[in-house]
Amino acid sequence: GWHTTVVLVSSTLSPDAVHHLRLLRKINVPIVSLARQKAVAHQRISHRDVLIDALIGYRLRGAPHGVYGEVVTLMNRSSAKVIAYDIPTGVDATTGECHYPCLQAEATLTLGLPKLAFKSRQAKQHAGAVYLADIGIPEFVYNKISPGSRPPFERGKTGVLKL
Repeated sequence: GWHTTVVLVSSTLSPDAVHHLRLLRKINVPIVSLARQKAVAHQRISHRDVLIDALIGYRLRGAPHGVYGEVVTLMNRSSAKVIAYDIPTGVDATTGECHYPCLQAEATLTLGLPKLAFKSRQAKQHAGAVYLADIGIPEFVYNKISPGSRPPFERGKTGVLKL
């Protein structure tokens, strides 16, 4: 029942991103290019009930700049509820340092294991409520990291834990 729009921030996409963009087009999700439709993209970001931050993630090195910094600032100014995917844009996934502009999320859905960043007070403040999603990593992989390190997901079911 939600009316969804994808705002495409970058014109340089990985093969995985291209694949997912094709899937979105097949199911008729509107896609707005920030580069080609800046006013429309800004309007979509500014006038929504919920925004999903999937801009940069754990690969961030330094502050979001250029169009990424512009979008983070716009999202922070919006009255929408913001949900970050994996880690809020602007937060260093390892140290928890927030590089400005840094996204302020109401909630964050992180994947597999909690990021080290969530030990930092600053990262916790920007992440809001943090949820951990089971993405199907086999228990033996967790045990290679550290025996018994698999989060307490219900056996045989994927799920989400509130941290």
